[in-house]
Order: sequence, then structure tokens, then C-alpha cells
Amino acid sequence: MTSHKSTYRFTRGVLSLAVATAIAGVATPSVAQQDFALEEIVVTAQKRAESVDDVPITINAFAADGIREMGAQNVNDMGTFIPGVETNVGDTSQASFTIRGISTNDFGSGSDPAVAVYVDGVYTGHGGSALVNFNDIDRVEVLKGPQGTLFGRNAAAGAISITTKAPSQETEGYVDVQMGNYNKQKIAMGFSTGLSDTVAFRVGGYTNKRDGFINNASDTGIAGDSLWTEDDHGVVASLLWQPGENTDVILRGDYNKEDTDGPIGSSFTLAPDNIYDDYTTDNAGFNDRTIQGASLTITHGWDDFTLTSITAQRGYEFHQNEEEDGTDNARFFLTTDTIEDQSQFSQEFRLNFENEDIKWFVGASYFKDKIDQTYLVDATTITLDTFFLVDAFGAVFENPAAYVAANPQLTGGGMQGFLTTGIAPMLNAQLAPFGLSMQAVDIGNATVSNLNAANGGTPWQEAMHNSRELTSYAVYGDVTYSITDTIDATLGLRWSKDEKDFAIQSSYTNLIQIPTLTVNALNTSLPTSAIPGAPQAIPFGLIFFEQIGTPGNPELKNDAWSSVDPRLVVNYRPTDDMMIFGSLAKGYKAGGFNSLGDDPSFDNEDVINGEVGMKSKFMDGRMRLNASYYYFEYDNLQILKLSGPAGVIPTYNIKNADAKGQGVELEWQFLATENLMLAANYGWTTTEYTRYEQFDGDEPGFTLVGEPLSSMPENKFNAMAEYTFNFANDLAFRIRGDYNYTGDRVNNSGVGAGQEIEGFQVVNLRATLENAAGDWSLALYANNLFDEEYLWDIGGTGDGIGSPVATRGLPRMYGLQARYNF
Repeated sequence: MTSHKSTYRFTRGVLSLAVATAIAGVATPSVAQQDFALEEIVVTAQKRAESVDDVPITINAFAADGIREMGAQNVNDMGTFIPGVETNVGDTSQASFTIRGISTNDFGSGSDPAVAVYVDGVYTGHGGSALVNFNDIDRVEVLKGPQGTLFGRNAAAGAISITTKAPSQETEGYVDVQMGNYNKQKIAMGFSTGLSDTVAFRVGGYTNKRDGFINNASDTGIAGDSLWTEDDHGVVASLLWQPGENTDVILRGDYNKEDTDGPIGSSFTLAPDNIYDDYTTDNAGFNDRTIQGASLTITHGWDDFTLTSITAQRGYEFHQNEEEDGTDNARFFLTTDTIEDQSQFSQEFRLNFENEDIKWFVGASYFKDKIDQTYLVDATTITLDTFFLVDAFGAVFENPAAYVAANPQLTGGGMQGFLTTGIAPMLNAQLAPFGLSMQAVDIGNATVSNLNAANGGTPWQEAMHNSRELTSYAVYGDVTYSITDTIDATLGLRWSKDEKDFAIQSSYTNLIQIPTLTVNALNTSLPTSAIPGAPQAIPFGLIFFEQIGTPGNPELKNDAWSSVDPRLVVNYRPTDDMMIFGSLAKGYKAGGFNSLGDDPSFDNEDVINGEVGMKSKFMDGRMRLNASYYYFEYDNLQILKLSGPAGVIPTYNIKNADAKGQGVELEWQFLATENLMLAANYGWTTTEYTRYEQFDGDEPGFTLVGEPLSSMPENKFNAMAEYTFNFANDLAFRIRGDYNYTGDRVNNSGVGAGQEIEGFQVVNLRATLENAAGDWSLALYANNLFDEEYLWDIGGTGDGIGSPVATRGLPRMYGLQARYNF
């Protein structure tokens, strides 16, 4: 038995249960552990290895074994159990995370995410690659509040840092097999070995498949298909070279491929009874994504100094097709295609110093990336007709989309009204040279049947093409000085500069057919071809209503932003087992450009965040109690909203607003006996807009001032219990249960006022049999044990035609997981 296996034993990730409840830093001790205390986890949040209990930051840290115990296969699965954090991502290629109410859920190339995601110290760059299934990971750290003096860029709301396992000279590895309902099949492995006295190699990989859990009940060619499938695989490899006693060189490479159906939901207004049942859809969609990257990390230490260099190249490409209306009703047919290709290069240097009285580091980073994006919207002229009718009846009916769907005799009325009011000025201009005007030529009397015959059911596609080149520089540092034996003060400072070159292009590619015009003097309808100067068709845009640039010649834009951001922390240790800290930090996120419209650039975000907290241990290390209170104010918060001028289908755009928020987070962990572990946490978050600039299409007087920010529940509570039964023959049987309550949330990114999303409760259960040596384990699990029906989100582009999509949470998932360590 190797020493590695002995250590592994029942150390189910230095955070076994607290993973589920997001209580950072510890795991249930092994049956052989004699000190009968909570275990610590070492993190690198401040760019040096230290116990999570010694870091004056609100941080949740999770080790790989504990994450597996929690049943999470990616960051999205962890969000439910972390106070102050929401994930709820139904779209892996357009992931957006929320920390303490702050997120940027824009999928366009012109903006950046508010929550920075790092993999092995490398910034992922964009939401398209932020969410992948874990692959041979060592730990995950979630830091809350501005982290600009510690991380490379865009960590104003917080940061998520994922670290994969490093190679070691010891030959060891594992195989993990999972099978479950909906034909779940997942195999993961990791293997490390020494190749020579100075070289070690590690490789990890997985393959994952699952059938969909929703049946398509539509009478279409894809009827009966299961929706919301999983099909992805990945590999990560690393090579460690130690040319000297104080030098490590690690070369890493990773690859991930996903090929599934698209994000799926059901219409909240047209099919509310189907949200948790069979769906009716005429397009299952697809998500085809490839991510790959490589990095070289060189670390050299001497005396009290450590120099680190991280050079990385990453990139991804994806094509995602998504149904946006959540129904197979032809009146509401609306789909989108997002085609994106991104590549990035980054270089970071850090110099660390540490002695008994002072610790500091300085860093410099360079980041360059390029994104090319094409965004397509597919509809029909029937969809356009529906939009004009829904828009017209919006002030009359509470659910105008349902009224239009239930009254097929209205078909054509919306297009006729649009042609009368929207096309008439254009016709006037074209008829004037011939001595004709709308007083003599009347489109309003053209028959509905003629309009429908010419335009009804015609495919309608509009496209927006954009690209962005970003160059970012930053210099930052952090110094901690021990004023006394019990008081430390930390001062950090960061200078950032971001420059973006943005190109955008959109042209009219559709024609509104004008079949007949009525010449009033003759009182008869004539073909447009018989009237001098009358156009038979008019090019038009009803989604991307502006023509921007020309094909091959996009409109070019450029802007730059810079900021100096300080951080001050003071921490006091009244005893060896308690730390009280206070911090004040400024955060920054670069401005950008709307990817779906010809608007000026929006401003950079600035946030001031204050926080006081306590980290403590009691009962000789058997109990941990952490608490924090925070307050923030955002200037120029970048908010995303469906918007557009009257008469066009709304699209997503960003404007700046101001906001504030505050909250409390409590975390408790208690090792009641050597066999019983209890934990709980609570998060209270309240946010509101304090300034709101109206978007195009907002009703006069509409404002979000006083309304909460999207996606964050005010109350969130978790509880966990785990008990281990030990047997004389060196076997252990462990059973644990996790409970989560997530309160009501709101989505303010749709048309008009926010859409409330009801709270929910989820219970997970896991039973594990393992041997004391840690060679093998066999677990039965059930996530969402009681099959709670709840929603992740309500909204999407379909909201613009009165049919927002409700994205449901995962149903009960159960199965068997076996692991062998060698």
C-alpha cells in the first residue's frame, strides 16, 4: 500500500460534505484518523499556498473527491449549494454565473463576463468555454467580491478558479464508472507516473452520455425524440520537468468536445402545462462545441522569492442552434443560430516574497483574444404577423400571445397593419417622382388574401456578423505586513487597460412582397407592375432593423478603458482559532459594444465592495463557524435587456445602470462524533437598481429603479448530515443527505417588467460502501430525490413575440457509481 493511498483513504476531498453545502475548507476525517478534528484545505487564492482558514476573503473551496460525493460534474451543479452564488445554466455554450447578484449574461462578442473563470491559472476569456465537465481536477475555489489584485482580469464580481491534478513521480491513478437513469453512462480516469528522476507525466480523460429526460410530443419528424441529452468527452494531459531542486516546469494540454441537442424549454405563455411534461417543439436544436488549450507554467524559487511564468494559448469554436419559442405552433416559429470562433493568448509573470513579517507579490499580465461571431435569427412571415398582432393586443390582453394563438382568423391582420403603417412612407417616397402618392395609391385596401398569398409562410432569416479583437494589459500586486503578532494589514493595487477593436455588419436579405395596390381614382386593385414606379417588393429588416456596413465591409469601432483599483484588508486574530477581517476593494470590468445593434460603446463597470467577516474554529477544531457581511455599489453596471424601437422584434442589448446590494453569509460545520458530520449555510442577498437608462421600446416612465437585480434569490439555505458505519473487516458504509432551499428570483432581462421565478427545494441522497484503505468505493445516489419541479430561468428571445421559454431544472437523477484507485 503506497503512502498516497493511505492519505487518500477517507479524505474525500478536504471538503467532503461542505462541498455540498459550500462550506469551505474541510472534509469528514477517515475512520483511522485519530485527532478527531475537521481537516483543512490548502488554497492558492492569494497566489501562495495557505489554509483556507487563514485567507481574509470569503471563499468556498472544494476538493475533487468531495465534489464527486456531492454529485456535481461541473460548476453549474455546484451553484445550488453555494451561498451567494447562482449558476442555473441550461446552455453550456453561453454560460453565465452570478455572484452576489452580479452577472453578465450577454452571449455577444462585444462584452465580457462579470465572473472570471480560470483553469490552472489561465483566464478562459469568454462564456463559450466557461462551463465544461470536470476532468481530473484537484480543486475548485470560488472567491466572492472584487479580486482584481489577485487575478488577471474581469473579476469585479468574483472569480472561479479550477485546478487540475499535477503529475507526480508516484505511479497511481483511478477509474470511475457511473451508470444511471436516462441511460446515463460516464467513464472517467486519471493516471500519473514518473518517466525519469526529473520527469513525470499525468493524463486524465472522460466520456459522458445521457439520453434526454423530456419527450417531444410534437407531430413532426422529430416526434418522440428525447430532448436535453448529454454527449461529451475530454482529455487533459500534463508533463512535469524538474531540472533543479527549486524549479518546476509544467506543460499542460486539454481538449473537450460536446455534441448534444440544443438548449430546450417550453413556452411559459402558450404551453404552461407542459413545462414539467412532454414538450411540443418543431426544432430540437443542437450544440456542437470544441475547446482546446495549452499552457506552460514555470516556477523557480530561491531564498524567500518565487518567480512564476504562465504562457497559454486557448480557443474554442461552436455552432449552436436553439429554439426560442418553446412550441411547435407555426405562428410562433423562431430559432437562433450562434456561430462563434475564439482564440486567445495570455502571458502572466508573478514574483512572490515571503518571510516572517511580510508577504508580497507583484504580477504583470498580457491578454490578446479574437472572436468572430455570426448570429442568425430564423422565422417566417407568419411569425412576423404574430409579432405585430401580439404587439397590438399587448395593452388589451394579459396574455396576448395566447389570444393570437387561439384566434386563427386574425392571420394576416398583423402584416397588413405593418404594411399600411410601416411601408407607406417608403412607398410615398418611391411614387412621388411619378406624380403619385398614398393619397392616390392605397395599400391599406389591398386584400388580406393577396398579402397572405405573397408573404404568408415565407422563410425569413436575418443575420448579424461581428468580431472583436481585445488587447489587455495589467500590473498588480498585493503586500501583507504583520503589524503585530495578531494583526495583519494587506494593501493591493491594480492598473488595467483594455482596448477593443469591434466590427459589425448586417444587411437586409428579405423582401416584403407588395402584391397589389388600389388606385383610388379608378377604385380598383391593380398589380404593382401595372403602376408606374410602384415597387413589387421592398427590402426590410424587422429584427436587425438597421443596415450596418455592407457585406465584406463592416462598420469599424474602437474604444479603450483603463482603471486603477485598490484593495485594503485588515485581519485580527484574538485567538489562534479565530480571525476577524475587514476589507474594502474597488473592482473594474472593461466596457464594450452591443453585438446586435449599431450603438456606441457602453462604459466600463466600477464597483466599491466593503466586507467584514469572521472565520473561527471551536471545540479543538471539531466545529467551524464563518460569517460575513458585505455591501457594494456599482457604477455603470452593464445590464442586458430585450429591446428595440416600436415595430421591430426586440433583440438583446446592453446599457449601463447603477446598482447597490448587501448581504450576509453564514457557514457552520460540526464534527459531532468521529462518525457524524453536520453542516449548514445560509445566504441573504438583497440588491436593487439605483439608476436606470431606458432602452428602446420601453414604455414612457418605465424604470427598474428599486427593482432587484436578476437571478439572485434573497434567501438561500443548505443543510447536510453524514454518518459513517465502520465494520470490523475494514469496511465503511457512509450515508449522507443534502437539503437546499432557494428562494424566489426574478429575471429583469425580458420585455417590460421582470418575470418572477418561484423558489424550490431539492434533496440529494448518497450511500457509499468503501474499504478503509481507499482502494475502491461503490455508491448509490439520487439527486433531486423527491423529483422537485422547478425552473432555472424564464425568458429568451421568444419573449419578444410573447412566448418566453421556461427552462426547467433537472428531474430526479439516480444511479450507481464505482471507483477503483491504484
